[in-house]
Amino acid sequence: MTRHSRQRTNRELELTKEQVGLEGPLSNPPIVLRQDRHEHMMTCLGFLAGASLLTSPLGSAFHGAPHYLVPVLGLIGVTFGLKAMFPGALVLDADGLVWRGLFWTIEFRWSDFRRFRGVLPDGENRVEGDMSGALRRRLGWRRYLLGRSGSVNFGDSWELPAARVAEVLREARARWGPTEPDPDTRSLFAED
Repeated sequence: MTRHSRQRTNRELELTKEQVGLEGPLSNPPIVLRQDRHEHMMTCLGFLAGASLLTSPLGSAFHGAPHYLVPVLGLIGVTFGLKAMFPGALVLDADGLVWRGLFWTIEFRWSDFRRFRGVLPDGENRVEGDMSGALRRRLGWRRYLLGRSGSVNFGDSWELPAARVAEVLREARARWGPTEPDPDTRSLFAED
């Protein structure tokens, strides 16, 4: 499954400003959902401002702050700056989805997920996909690197609201995914 081709520009797709968060309809794959650059840039500026405040004369009130705090805040700020320059994306097509992060690219099949969720009950505004039993068995202990034991956390800060991103993922899975239910009937969050 090699789907790492060049992403189409908004001009090539003839998208208006209101349609930028969702690149292309389901009838014209690939569909690209991107994380919001502006939110990452504001987070970057906040962390860098905190680091510079601690090193400035105004930060003398914080003279008891640990010395490692400035480089840690700076590193987090730089990471969010890189995420603003190279935002994460979900690329959807008939074969599955490709999750492109700052430091990784992971390919999934539609059969790897049972469902997708947007806004979660704990109030966090992120997108998650509940793993199928086959994906959990294939990943083994590595499934814990992707999020909770039963789901993959695709993160937050999308150009579209998380509920809309999850809705697009559900529509794509319904269109291109498996028609038969997952034979694994164990609880999603049961510990193995």
